[in-house]
Amino acid sequence: MKVLNRRNFIIAIILLCSTLAFAHEEKERKFFGFQFAVGGTIPLYGDGAQWNNHAKMTDDRYARIVIGSDVGFTLKLAEQLFFVFDFETCSDFGWNSSYHSNSLDYAFAGGFQYYPGWGNLSFILAYAIGGRSDFVKLPDEYSEIKSTKWGNGFKLAAEYDFFAGGGFIPAAGISYRLMPRGYNNYDNIINIYVRFAFR
Repeated sequence: MKVLNRRNFIIAIILLCSTLAFAHEEKERKFFGFQFAVGGTIPLYGDGAQWNNHAKMTDDRYARIVIGSDVGFTLKLAEQLFFVFDFETCSDFGWNSSYHSNSLDYAFAGGFQYYPGWGNLSFILAYAIGGRSDFVKLPDEYSEIKSTKWGNGFKLAAEYDFFAGGGFIPAAGISYRLMPRGYNNYDNIINIYVRFAFR
């Protein structure tokens, strides 16, 4: 049933974007734009304790949800080049009736989005700075809140706009973010998302 609901949701998004694309009158993109995105995220933690926590949750059949999101703005530097700045989160929540292991990744990312002329496809390269906070209460272990050191990383992304020009622009994308966490630990965060931009 859950697979069917997800499939229907994806089909609805595609139909909505296709309808908007046919109804869209192409305009020139403005100098300043606003955007936000939401998607499914795969966090690959460098911290062994986090891997153990999630392995235990899987064995004990905890409920788990992982959501990525960002909100930010764009500045048009040239017809094919934009400066982008986002505040991004990766929320990883696992729980049952009495215990939980929740992680919140947060980062600021600033860089450039370039359209090479291959239809509405664009690529993003950005510098990222951020940290992660863990809220853990598991049986036979501990209950604590801890935060990593702030680290300097980077983000790579590819996006496809459903139509060209300005105004309201739905897009789909995939991104990879590498974030150092201190003590030789690195988190690798993969995000597949739908973006809504107003440019």
